[in-house]
Parts: sequence; C-alpha cells; structure tokens
Amino acid sequence: MATHTIGLMKEKGNTALQDRKLQDKARFVSKLHPGDIADHLEDMDAEEARKVFNLLDAEIASTVLLELEDQAKQELIERLSDNRLAEVVEEMESDDAADIIAALPSEVAQDVLEKISPEDKEEVEELLRYGEETAGGLMQAEYLAVETHLTAAGAIEKLRQNADSVQHVHNVFAVTSNGHYAGTIHLYELVTAEPNAPIESLVDTGLPAVNVNLDQEEVARLFKRYDLISLPVIEGDGRLVGRITVDDIVDVIEDEASEDIYRMVGLDEDEKVFDPAFASFRKRVPWLLLKLVAVSFAAALVYVHKGTIQQLPIVAAFLPIVGGIGGDAGTQTFTMIIRNLALGTVNLGDTRRMLLKQLFVGMQLGLLVAIVAGGAVYAVERVWGGDPRLSIVLGAALMLNFLIAALAGTLVPLMLVKLKVDPAVASGLFVTFLTDLLGFVFVLGFASAVMSKLVAASSVAAG
Repeated sequence: MATHTIGLMKEKGNTALQDRKLQDKARFVSKLHPGDIADHLEDMDAEEARKVFNLLDAEIASTVLLELEDQAKQELIERLSDNRLAEVVEEMESDDAADIIAALPSEVAQDVLEKISPEDKEEVEELLRYGEETAGGLMQAEYLAVETHLTAAGAIEKLRQNADSVQHVHNVFAVTSNGHYAGTIHLYELVTAEPNAPIESLVDTGLPAVNVNLDQEEVARLFKRYDLISLPVIEGDGRLVGRITVDDIVDVIEDEASEDIYRMVGLDEDEKVFDPAFASFRKRVPWLLLKLVAVSFAAALVYVHKGTIQQLPIVAAFLPIVGGIGGDAGTQTFTMIIRNLALGTVNLGDTRRMLLKQLFVGMQLGLLVAIVAGGAVYAVERVWGGDPRLSIVLGAALMLNFLIAALAGTLVPLMLVKLKVDPAVASGLFVTFLTDLLGFVFVLGFASAVMSKLVAASSVAAG
C-alpha cells in the first residue's frame, strides 16, 4: 500500500514538473515575435506544441497560428478543441478566420462558427460564399469608409469611433449614401486637411476597385501596377463590401509561383514534404506514366532505326545530346513565356512578335551549339580515323532541334492559354516530347539518308 502511494506521489510530481516546464516555455515564447514563436512550436513534437499553444494568450495565438507552416498548422488545428479554436479564430481578421474555417471538416467548421460572436460569424459566412482564388475570397470585411457628404473633421471623428474594429489602416474609402464606392482617401491627406474641407475634395477617383469575382492573379497585378497597400472590393452594383491588403497579396504571389513550379514538373501543388508516402505516390504517378508514354514514342523510333545504329554506333551517342540540349532550350523558352504570361507583360496578341524573337534566338543558339558540337565530332573522327562527315549529322540535327524548341516553347503555352488550360500544367511535357522525338528523327533520318556513303567511307577507312 505504501509503495503504491509513493508511486502516485512520484507520478503527480512528474506531472507537476512537466506542467511547470510547459508554463515556462509558454512564458518564454510569448515574449517573442509571433513568427519566432511559430518556429519554436515547429521544433516541438505535436503534443507539446499543442500544450504550449493552449497556454498562449488568444490574441497572440491567433497570429502564431497564421505564421505556422501548412503542415504544422494542420497538425496543430487537428489537436485543438473546438472551444480553443473558436477562441483563437475570433481574434483573427475576417479573411484569415474564413481561411482557417474553410479548411476544417464541415462538422467542426459549423461547431466553431456557432461558438464565435454573431457578428464575426456573419462576416465569415459572407466571405465563405466567394471562390477561394477570387478577390472576394481574399478580402476582409473590416474596412473604414466615410460618406462623401462629410467634412474632414466629421470623417476623422467617425474613424476615431470605429478605430477598435479595424487594424492596419492605410487608406480610407469614400462611399455614397447608399454604400457605393466613390473613391479612396489617403490617410495623410485626411489628417492634414482643413477641418471644414469636404470629403469630396479629398477623394482620389483614379485608384481602382475590384469586383468580388476577379481572379487573384489579376488582383496581384493591380497591386504591382499601382503600388497599392490596400484595395477596395465591390459587388457588381458598385457597393463596397471589403478590402484586400498587401500582406494577402504577398501570400498570393508566393502561392502562385509555387503552384507554377510544381505544375511544370508534374507535382500536385497541395503536396507537402511530410505527406504520407502513399499519398505522394498517388499524386505523382499519373504524370510519370504519361511521361513514360511520351518517351516510348522516341524509344520506338530508335528501334525502327536499329540498323542504322548497329552500323554506326556513334549515332547512338548523338541521341541524348540532341534530345537533351534541345529539351533544355525548349524549357528555357516556355518557362520565360509562362512567367511573362503570369505577370501580364505579354498576351496572345503578342504571339507573332514573341515567336519571331524566339526563333531568332533559337537560330543563334542552335548555330553556336552546332558549330561547337559538330567541330568536336569532326576533330575526334579525324583523330580516330572515322568519317568527319558525321559532324554534319550532329550539327544539322542540333540546329533544327533548337528551332523546334523555340517554336514549341513559344506556341505550346500560348495554345494552352487559348484553350483556357493552365500552361504550366502540360507545357513541359509537350515541349520535351517534341524536342526528344524530333531530335531523334533528325539524327536518325540524316544518318539513314547518307548511310551508304558513311558505311562505304567507314569500310575504306577500315581497309
């Protein structure tokens, strides 16, 4: 009995010690910047991170949760109680709260919504109506707006009364009496204006407002073009419904760039480093099987010309050179085209100019590489007693394949855009397929066309 009592006392003592350590960690990290707190939580195991997170003040915890990497954020959210999650979500701005709730299972999301204030619930539910990658999906419902009939003094007083409800105020939006967007007022202009100055005289009508359904990439372009800090969002009838801030656009730019990079190599943009292995397998295998089908055509072409390769084994060495470097040239071209399409610096109307420029670049590069590679083959054949005319086969194949790379690298992404398909999804596959296949066609075709002369010359040299 005594031994059992001592054991319980030790267990309680260990638990108390662990609780004190967790409290010490929470006190330590709570003094740090939220981004640094997130780094510390990511270094802990999932259960310890949950316990420390639960000890943080809800306002700090709400910012920390947003700073976590996606995988760590997901693991933490899954371990939080609905009550704690609701407490944290309620401290977030409406757009961030909507993003968190949208990622929850439907039953949990509904439970969390029921636990937050009616005003916050209404705002979040309104934002959840819009597409995730639209202006409406990006915007937050918190903004400061003043009616155009007010004076500067009246507008400042209204802002003062509503200061607690909106953070990070950079611009004030002017609206008509029925809530329609009328323009933007720079905060500096407002606070330095004469008290009796009418709001209408301070409004900048040149800055754009965006419709709730505008794609997020177009929104990002507007931020870049006008060097914006925030942007008003309106419904189809012109009614002001929210604002987008630059911090959300930074996330969009990062996500879009990552998405394009992933898609260009056949990766699902949602795949994470520590996803279950079988989940990663399922996401990657379709692309690789499609790639296998594509390269099988090139393999079949080699088999058809096996006689040429048997008689001139050096031709086999030419195949990866022509296909590989042609594919790299095509990749350079389509990557540049896709990136400029994404940035909005070019469009389908520029097709002719882009194509002519890329063909000229391809011709220059092809000529240089053909001279270097062909010259090397010529020198080797001269030293080893082979036929120097093989250098013409390699040089001509390289030259033509660089032109194919320029042609395909330009036209394939543009055609996909016209078909309303993301060019990053399949451009790489199509371009490398064409450069590999046609590169092999050029090498084997040229070699076969002059086979009799090359074999005769090789026989004479051998004799």
